[in-house]
Amino acid sequence: MQQAAVTASVPLMINQQARWAPAHAAIKHLVDLGVCGQLFSVVHMRRSWQDQPDKWWRDLVHFNLIDHGVHFVDLIRHFGQRTPDAVSTTTAMMDGQNAVSPLSHSVAMHFDSGDFTAVDSFNNIVQSPAARSEAWYIDGAEGSVIGTPEWVEVTRRDEPEASVRFPVEGRWFPDAFGGSMGEMMAAMAEDREPLTSGRDNLDSIRIVMASVRSSEEGRTVRLDEFREDGT
Repeated sequence: MQQAAVTASVPLMINQQARWAPAHAAIKHLVDLGVCGQLFSVVHMRRSWQDQPDKWWRDLVHFNLIDHGVHFVDLIRHFGQRTPDAVSTTTAMMDGQNAVSPLSHSVAMHFDSGDFTAVDSFNNIVQSPAARSEAWYIDGAEGSVIGTPEWVEVTRRDEPEASVRFPVEGRWFPDAFGGSMGEMMAAMAEDREPLTSGRDNLDSIRIVMASVRSSEEGRTVRLDEFREDGT
């Protein structure tokens, strides 16, 4: 698809709308302002539940890693402004679950530079609603940002006992879709490549495909095992 778009000189944007969800946009804004300084760690932890017996994703192989999980590895790339060189992924099937593939996984991303680490921990079959939550932990040399869907908190090395928490207005659905559509229109008006172009998205696809291979083969998988077109 990406090659066809290039050949036809047609802009291609992938709807990685999670980048424009209000909480994620707030985190990115704070990171871009430099409140963390040089980043060295991005950690995402999501605890939710999508094991409905009557939903289409029940029978979709590797749904949690590929179709849902791709949003979070894409956000790690977005926040950190870098792509890992390799991944190590573990998965778990809960006894008696409806989904055909694991709904719990941890993706550890490896960077050859040695100055950055990233982890995506996604348990999508937490049984009790009271135990479900989501948080981002962004750490840099000068400070940290912690974000949830409801609030974003900043701490700084130069004020170690202080923290500032900002409430987040809006939700992923539907607000993020307006952001992604706005980006497409802006890119066309400015004659530039969209932020979530087909070309950019290939790196997120390579991460989730490497994660699947890692979980199936029990080894660390380098992204260069996959071509830049995702195969």
